[in-house]
Amino acid sequence: MPRTEGPGNRNVVLRLGTSSLLSAALLLIPSIGRAECVGQTGKDVMAQKSVDLVFSGTVVSITPIEQYDRYRATFEVDRVWKGSVPKRFDLYVAAMEEGIQRFQVGQWSVVTATRIRDRRTRQAFALGSSSTVAFKAPICSDALSSEIRRQLGPGYPPK
Repeated sequence: MPRTEGPGNRNVVLRLGTSSLLSAALLLIPSIGRAECVGQTGKDVMAQKSVDLVFSGTVVSITPIEQYDRYRATFEVDRVWKGSVPKRFDLYVAAMEEGIQRFQVGQWSVVTATRIRDRRTRQAFALGSSSTVAFKAPICSDALSSEIRRQLGPGYPPK
């Protein structure tokens, strides 16, 4: 049986204890990740390399995907601030993930999107191994508001 005495071993036990306490504390705060989303400006979001697109538009349809917690929201895009977005745009949404914006038909929103690159995520959205370029709503996708026009200017029309 390994010894647990001695100064070296006490430090390991202390480090493990501290890590465990920190982990437990973080679990008790359900929306710690959400805290990063609050108070982001348009410039903060635009600077994030993980955000490929920023646009606004109205949801014209919602199409459920195989699994009950995923769907495709189709937008009629009116303004774009980052990336190249067509007038009609499909966004893949994992509705059950915390921090993911929920969409409804007729709803106008400012939206951020991240390109789906990894195989598992593509499969989860029933995209399979196709080479179709697709985008999903990232965590904090609802961090922007209609204030974006004031923060970033009028943007440009969709392509």
